[in-house]
Amino acid sequence: MLTPKGTLVLSSGMGRMAGLDRILKGFVFTPFVSQNMRTWVSDENQKDLEALKDLIGSGSATPVIDRTYSLKEAPEAIRYVEEGHTQGKVVITL
Repeated sequence: MLTPKGTLVLSSGMGRMAGLDRILKGFVFTPFVSQNMRTWVSDENQKDLEALKDLIGSGSATPVIDRTYSLKEAPEAIRYVEEGHTQGKVVITL
């Protein structure tokens, strides 16, 4: 949720092309809303992933998990994500 003059940072996630549709929608809607929309494209690398692993391992950073599903429940998990109301990551356990 943003304040009326807040800034939404749209991230592509994995690689330069992932999430491109979300970023393009942001550019299309920017002139019609009071909030600012910016983009950020991430490049994952081993060094950053190791640092993140260490932060999580030490308890300095805690991932937010919305819901957990079994592999059998994967279709239900996908439907839940597609609804667009997640408040964190959705995990599928094996």
